[in-house]
Amino acid sequence: MKRSFIFLIWVSLLTLGLLACNQALASSGTEARGHAKAGIIPAAAPLGEVSPPVTGPTSTARPAELIVTNVFGYQDTDGFFNTYHLVGNVHNGTDTAVTNVELALTAQDEAGETLLRDDSDKPVASLTINPLLWTIGPGQSAPFSYALSLENGQPESYDVTLTNYVPTAARDVTLAVQQDQMVQGADGTLYITGELVNLGQTAVELNSLAGAALDSDNRVVAANSYAAGAWHLAPAGDVNGYDRAPFRISLIGPAPTAQTWAVYVDAGPIGSMELPALEFSPPGFYVDAKGEVHMIGRVTNKSEQTVEIDVLAGLYDAASLALDADSAYLPYALLPGQSVPYHFNSFSGVDDVLGQANKVTQAKVWVVSALPNTYEHVTLTTSNDKQDQLDEAWHFSGEVVNTSVKTLNWATVIVAIYDAQGQLLATADTDIYGETGLIEPQSKTSYEIDLSLPADVDPAGLIVKTYVQGLVD
Repeated sequence: MKRSFIFLIWVSLLTLGLLACNQALASSGTEARGHAKAGIIPAAAPLGEVSPPVTGPTSTARPAELIVTNVFGYQDTDGFFNTYHLVGNVHNGTDTAVTNVELALTAQDEAGETLLRDDSDKPVASLTINPLLWTIGPGQSAPFSYALSLENGQPESYDVTLTNYVPTAARDVTLAVQQDQMVQGADGTLYITGELVNLGQTAVELNSLAGAALDSDNRVVAANSYAAGAWHLAPAGDVNGYDRAPFRISLIGPAPTAQTWAVYVDAGPIGSMELPALEFSPPGFYVDAKGEVHMIGRVTNKSEQTVEIDVLAGLYDAASLALDADSAYLPYALLPGQSVPYHFNSFSGVDDVLGQANKVTQAKVWVVSALPNTYEHVTLTTSNDKQDQLDEAWHFSGEVVNTSVKTLNWATVIVAIYDAQGQLLATADTDIYGETGLIEPQSKTSYEIDLSLPADVDPAGLIVKTYVQGLVD
């Protein structure tokens, strides 16, 4: 239960977020430009025909007030989600940081009828939306983004206006974005990746993080909060390297007029940053037969308490350019002294961009959070295990018998593959549930896991190990 609850909190925090770029950054809301249009890698395949974008009202002036500087609309690349995206920028020209910024969004069809719906699916003349930064520092900007369903029609006109904000005290932090880039996937998605680095002498808490693609006039033409990143950064010079962390921001395309990028951050100082004693093996990575990158490793809990761990992974090229990042909760609640393998099997910023996987030469790992877990767990085993080799993956199946006297909410099964020397090659996991949801004592529950192995692995001599942990109801 708790793991699912915390995961939902993490997802909620992600949706609030934003970032920083290229130079030393300061204050509670920060903006920085990316390098240049040369940083954009062409799509691996033609984008195809798309609806021409409708450009909303634009203002290039930046007076000494809080103002919406541009609004831009476009339909996503293939129309799969039947979604129209309204994006833009809010600039704080005042000498005070602002928070709780509210914007009024309107959108009408050709007949002048509103296309907006409230939570009850009733037509409304306008909706209140917020920038992707909760706090915007003086002289800084923050993008906004809204996904509009096209079920009710195509926008002919739209507008975004400022309706409310609250002045607040700025919080001094000094951050920089390093080793950053923007690349484009085959489906038109843009990926902004890099490392956020704390240059200050106090620990930093990240409140929100995001990025935007900009056209030649520095207008926002795509924007989103971050997909992977850290919550905290240690003071500059941290011996464990926790003063920096990678990030990935995914921008839904197309963005044919994108020339450069900007990254934004809302952050503030915190007193300290403490993590329990965890020992990570050096992370490894491999490319499977489909050309997708996987990161693997092992973690041991050296503390005296059971913890559940949120981990951030980063992939880099030979020049330490950040190619991608991903974050995930480890599948186990780690008991004191316990050691289990972990994996990251989804790096869209590398897998979906032509040629990026071949550039990966380094993998790194950070602990985002490690929270105490007070629930009771039981360790189980598997039986009747089977392995079937598929075209591009292996299929593992078997049964878990609840040999305890406890009723379980669920159980987590990990399959790990080792070579003859005991080196971890690949791993994956799945959660299993009983026929009624709960796993009753002595009941049998089947599991199935598909796992992609390294493209050049020799299946002879491989060792398969399973790990099972059940959560007591």
